[in-house]
Formats: sequence, C-alpha cells, structure tokens
Amino acid sequence: MSGKNILVALILVMLIAPAISASTVPDNRNFATHLSGDKEVPPVDTQAQGQAHFKLSKDGTELSYKLNVANIEDVSMAHIHLGAEGVNGPIVVWLYPDTPPPVLIPGRFSGVLAEGTITADDLVGPLEGQSLSELIDAMSAGETYVNVHTEQNPAGEIRGQVHGKLSEPEVTVTVTATVTATATPSEPVTSIPEFPLGILLPIAGILGIAALLYRR
Repeated sequence: MSGKNILVALILVMLIAPAISASTVPDNRNFATHLSGDKEVPPVDTQAQGQAHFKLSKDGTELSYKLNVANIEDVSMAHIHLGAEGVNGPIVVWLYPDTPPPVLIPGRFSGVLAEGTITADDLVGPLEGQSLSELIDAMSAGETYVNVHTEQNPAGEIRGQVHGKLSEPEVTVTVTATVTATATPSEPVTSIPEFPLGILLPIAGILGIAALLYRR
C-alpha cells in the first residue's frame, strides 16, 4: 500500500461517524403530582386543583417540596399519604401545617400552600422511626399521594398520586465500524459499504478530501 493509500485509510478509520444512542431513564431524585377532585376516593366535585414538586438532596437525607393550590376554599391541612392509586391510606408526612394540629385558612385560597424540607424526623404513621429512603422507595413505586383537606371535605378535596419525573436522555457514544480503503491511479475509490445516512454523508466528505490528497 502506498503512502497516499495509507493516508486515506487512516482518515477513514479515525473520522468514521460514531453511532449515538440516547435513552430516557427514570429520575429517582425528582417527583411531582397534579392534584384534582376526581382523583379522590370517592371523587369530589370541585374546581380546585394543585401541583406538588419534590426534589431529593444528593446525599439522600432531605426531600424539599413545594405545594401550590388554586381555587380551593377553607383548607385545613395537607399531607403525603401512603397508598396506591384508588386506595386511601395513612398519613406519613405533614405538609400543611408541617406538624399537627390542622390550621384553617378561611375563604378561597390560591398560591403556595406549603414549602419546606422533609427529613426522617418528619415521618409519621407507619413510616415513623424509619429512614427517609423508605419514603423515597414508596414514592418511586407510585405508592404515595398528596392529599389536601378542607372544611367541606375533611377526608380530602384534591388528591394526586406522586410519580418520578424523567431525566434528560443519557447519551452514549460507541464506534460501530471501521473502514479501510485503498486508492490507485487505475482504481479510484467509487463506493463504500452501506451505512445509515448519518454515517454515509460524513464518509462521503472524507472521501472527497482523501481524493484531493491523492491527486497531489
């Protein structure tokens, strides 16, 4: 193989387009839910709604939260409950107020109902005395829900099952093929192996560069 042929082969091997794959994976540090009356058991006819967001600290010892509500009247308390969708369960964390007893907000309310940080010390009911990871495991499995209670609906007026959010795609790069090519004056490079279009176009450009180098 001549020096020019070796150069062509090296260019193709070094610059061949990689195959890039992306996959969406569950995020075990961020959780959210939308609350409405139709998620209550039994359903409640109400115009009130809500959103709750949770984020776990990197060391897994604190869970920050923010609970927003809209068009709800006479709120008395809000909690995280342990229970699957369609099932009522016990309180495991107080959100509003952050400790008992209940505190009535008279009249219509819209805005941030509760915001703070949950630690293992805040767990009550069946999770009392356990680590925060027990709550996180239940949230990851879809076994918890947020419930906002009112004077008119003491068992709960709006509810939302907690679910993990999705993280940004993780991108991995792998080289799936190598190509060697030779070129002589009587046998110019006129074809290459079959590749997807995303790989074929860069190779075509590289071959053009190689052809120019060969002619020099």
